[in-house]
Amino acid sequence: MAYEHNFGSFLASKMEGRFGDMRLANELNATFSPEFVKVSRSTIRNWRDQTSPRAKKWQQLLAVGHILGLDEFEIDELLSLSKFPKLAELWEVADEEEQAKLLSLWSRVPFNLPRKNPFFVGRVKEKSELLLELSKAQHNFIYCLTGMAGVGKTTLAIELAYEAKERRLFSQGIIWLDGRRNTIEELLLQCGFQLGRNLANLRNINLLSQAVREMLSSKKLLLIIDNLNNEKDLELLLPATGFCAVLVSIP
Repeated sequence: MAYEHNFGSFLASKMEGRFGDMRLANELNATFSPEFVKVSRSTIRNWRDQTSPRAKKWQQLLAVGHILGLDEFEIDELLSLSKFPKLAELWEVADEEEQAKLLSLWSRVPFNLPRKNPFFVGRVKEKSELLLELSKAQHNFIYCLTGMAGVGKTTLAIELAYEAKERRLFSQGIIWLDGRRNTIEELLLQCGFQLGRNLANLRNINLLSQAVREMLSSKKLLLIIDNLNNEKDLELLLPATGFCAVLVSIP
């Protein structure tokens, strides 16, 4: 979506197809303390249609940026268009614990990959084809790596993940799950932990799955499940929308 270079249209371009005013307001108020960050549905609508040409507080924009999955470059642009300092400058003036917590959201992007193999060579065709797919805005398919044990599926997945990080394809992180060593319950709990939630109190597998899938559904994130032994377990991890890419290696 093309947009004029102003705050309202930039915000609208980041919401398009993902969030309506009501959903964004609900997620903001569910995630952040209303005493500290309060953004109503009408406020978001006024920002988008430029009835209100800018936000009143930079804290509102950081909260909005977090829910929308903006990276630090995009949040800097959003701040600048609303006449606020950029992230680096805000760190210098943040004088409250809650302000520091908001700013720290951009330093807690999950990236729990194994180390790269320094001797990796080849697989140029497969790597370039998969990176082309991963660079798309929507991911309506699961990306699968298949083959006999020992052919290098795990190594290729690691290489893809590091390359995706370098190209900044996934602003909300890359999560690696090891299907060989963990049950589906453990995979769901680990995914929740990487997303900043402790879901250990959810004993029911369906409730646990629902919580994780909802968190993933609006994330611009790459989820990698290596050595998934039971393909039926994949349904419990799949996000409801195509904003989160899912790469699976199957032994």
